Parts: sequence; structure tokens; C-alpha cells
Amino acid sequence: MSDEKPWIDEYEPHEWTVYQLTSDDEKPELTDAMSEFVLYAAESEGAARAHRRSVEDGIEYPNFFFWDFEQLIAADRDRVYGLSRLGRLTTEWNGHPPNSLVMVTYEGIEDEPRKTTYLVAA
Repeated sequence: MSDEKPWIDEYEPHEWTVYQLTSDDEKPELTDAMSEFVLYAAESEGAARAHRRSVEDGIEYPNFFFWDFEQLIAADRDRVYGLSRLGRLTTEWNGHPPNSLVMVTYEGIEDEPRKTTYLVAA
């Protein structure tokens, strides 16, 4: 990337498996994981401020989660969709072990039949 956004250079994205589920499909049970991460758009002013603050304080900033970067770059989606939920699997689902990270987005909600997109970290 560049020296202007070192927080992006240091970011380690996840590997994702993408599922688009309709209302008839079995949904995974999730616990909330939002509090585990510091959520920002990768190039946002909030991410820049958080990184500056961590450098100034001499501390490593808690876990960043760039939901836009994860969708566009890591999951190779065609655009960024709103983040509906970030959770962890409570039980095994589709071969993914419990505690796997799950990002739920609004991709597919305007489709017929309506879908919800689940991205599960490998």
C-alpha cells in the first residue's frame, strides 16, 4: 500500500468461504464478536486516528477489523455491502469448526428469493 496508511500494510486479512442463504436454508448459530474487534472502513479517518493514537501512546492497537477490505480484497467480492453482524459459530456448521469468525452482510437482501450472505473465515 503506502506510507500514508501503515495500518492497512500491517493488516492481516482472513480467508473466507462465502454462502448466500435463503430463508429456507439452515442458518448458523452465532455469538456476538463485535466487541473483539475495532471496526473501521480501511481508509476511514477513524482508522487513521486509531492508528495515530496507538503510535503516540506506544501501544499496539487492539484487533482492527476492516469489513470493507475483508469483502473486497480478502473475499474477492464485487463491492462492499453493509455489515449486518460479526459473530462466531457456536457449533460446527458446513464443516467449519465452532468459534470460526462469521461476517454477515446485506448482500442479496434485494434478490428474489431474498438472501443473506454469510462469509465464514477459513
